[in-house]
Formats: sequence, C-alpha cells, structure tokens
Amino acid sequence: KVYPDDANAKNLIFSTTNLVEYTGTIEHIFFHPLIAYPQRAFGTSQAQIGQDNYMATVYEFNQVLKQLYERNYVLIDIHSVYDAQYDENGKTIGTSKRTLMLPEGKKPVILSIDDMNYYPYMQTDGEVFKLILNEEGNVVTYSVNPEGEEIISDENEIVPILDNFAKEHTDFVINGAKGCIGLTGYLGILGYRTDEPTWDGYEEELAGAKAVVERLKETGWTFASHSQGHRHSRAISYELFVNDTDRWEREVESIIGETSVYIWPFGEDVAVTDDKFAYLQQKGFSMFCTVSKNPSLDIGSDYVNQTRRNIDGIALRDSRLYDMFDVPSIVDPARTWYNEWVANVWGAGVIPEDAKAQVGEKY
Repeated sequence: KVYPDDANAKNLIFSTTNLVEYTGTIEHIFFHPLIAYPQRAFGTSQAQIGQDNYMATVYEFNQVLKQLYERNYVLIDIHSVYDAQYDENGKTIGTSKRTLMLPEGKKPVILSIDDMNYYPYMQTDGEVFKLILNEEGNVVTYSVNPEGEEIISDENEIVPILDNFAKEHTDFVINGAKGCIGLTGYLGILGYRTDEPTWDGYEEELAGAKAVVERLKETGWTFASHSQGHRHSRAISYELFVNDTDRWEREVESIIGETSVYIWPFGEDVAVTDDKFAYLQQKGFSMFCTVSKNPSLDIGSDYVNQTRRNIDGIALRDSRLYDMFDVPSIVDPARTWYNEWVANVWGAGVIPEDAKAQVGEKY
C-alpha cells in the first residue's frame, strides 16, 4: 500500500505469501554469453561451428524466459538449496539441505552463466564486448555492430534482458534472485582486462569491473569460480590445479568477493575423494556444478554437487530439453540448420515420440 509501484515490495509480498515446502526436482540451466549478432556467428568456419554448438542467441534466451514464466518456473538463488559450515581457516567442513519454500504451484529453476568474460574472439564472433553502467546506473552492454556503429543496449545480453523481465514480472523471481555468473580470469572479467596489473590503463579497467560487479550484486546476481584458465581439471597435474585455483583467488575473487560455488570447466568434475576436490574445499568451495542431460542434486556431508542443463545449439538439436520447453519454438530462425531441421528432421519423426508429445501436434 505504501509503495504500490515498487517491484521489490511486490516481490517481497509474493515470495512470502502462500508458501509451501517444495520437494521436487530443482532444475539448473546455463548459458554462455548470448549471440547478439547472428550474422557474425553462423557459417561454416570452425569458429562459427563452435558458436552454433555452444552458444544461444538473444532470440532464444527471450523465448526461454517466456516459456519458463508461462510454465510456472521461478528463479531461485543457487545458495537457497543448501547450508555450509566452515572452519576457522575457511575450509568447508559440512553441508546440509535447506528447506525450500515456494509459492504454491511454482517450480524452481537456477540460472547460471559460464565465461561471462568476453574473450577477444567474442568481439568478432557475435557476442557483445563488455558490460557497462548506463547513466541511470543499470548494467547494459557495449559493442560495435557489424556496420561499425558503437551500440549501448539493454536488449542483447542475459543480464539486462533478465533485469528488465524481472521488473515486468515480479512474481518470476524469489527474493530478488537472478543468476550465478561463472568467471574465469585469464583474460580479465566482464570485458575488462583485469588480468595484467602492469598494463597501462589497468587501474581504469579494474575500477570499471568493480563498479559493474557491485551493481550486479545489488540487483540479485551472484558469482562463481569457473577456474582461472579453463583447463581440463581431470587431465592437469595437482600442482597446476593448485596454481590455477590460487591465481583465480588473486585475480578474480579479489574483485568479486568470496564465493562458495565452483563451476567445473567443460563440465568435467573430479571425484570427491580426489586431492584436487579437497583443495577446493580447503579454499571454501562447497557447491560444485557440472553438466548433464539429467537434473540431479547430491548433498553430501561436506559438499553439494548439482548437474546443469546446457541451453545451446547442441541441446536444441537433440531431445534433452523437451521435458522443460517447447523446443522448436525456441530455436532462432537465424541458425543455418533451422529450416532443414523443422521441415525434415522434426517432420520425419526423428525426434523421439515422447519429446514430440511434449510440444503438441503443431510440429
């Protein structure tokens, strides 16, 4: 009554009214930075094939948001599913399941983003260049479009798109939760070259990154380690793994603050009995995320493992997402295989019958 147009007030009321304990599956989906310029992304080169396989477009992300909302999913904070205990040195020594309370009829989904670093190749292959703050202090993007024009936008990347969607759909987020941003550090973060303190302009880059990080935290975003160098955790030596983890702590955690979430590079985890796993626990990590077609949440005595579903070209072409989404209506017509896929693959019945039933006979 006092703040009738305030989204935060509306969300607080929504997220504390008619709550019931949720005991079902907790979905976790993830994206890489979005393809903002499909004309740069799709083609026959090896780089373009990589974009087609591992990225999603702005169109596709908007479709996913729309369907999540229509199907009664709500965003929850990744930390809301577990508690963790640490010793005096910050080592993880215990974990336990938290009771998840949701508005009746709603289903939880966690959103994470891998590699929101804006590596140099992304500037030529279709993504935006960096996250910045606009005059109002909100997170938007900076890029240069294929015509050579500088573009500042709140419509071509996950963070500003979701921020705006949540303002319009205040019942889509629980307690303001948005998503978890997984960062490497070997080429800086969020489009800022924070990896080389000896560079001219480093202090300016560092200040820009810190300002964006602070605003992201204020608006419901959290952070995770995605390792420093995005190496294969199983293949590298223990010594290299330790050095990689320590460097991430120096170069990234020093900017974003402490986090208990570790997102395995390439989705390749190590066994909970491995010395590498123990070292991550020693550094205070308690929540570990990998990749799988099947959602699962494993809460051990001193760790939490959760699988995530990738949403990208590979996932859109196979049947792993049909239990959550009407996949054919998500796929961007800009993809080079779109017309053939809809007309031939789908029409020929190659897609499993149980998946076809999920989306209806119109396909």
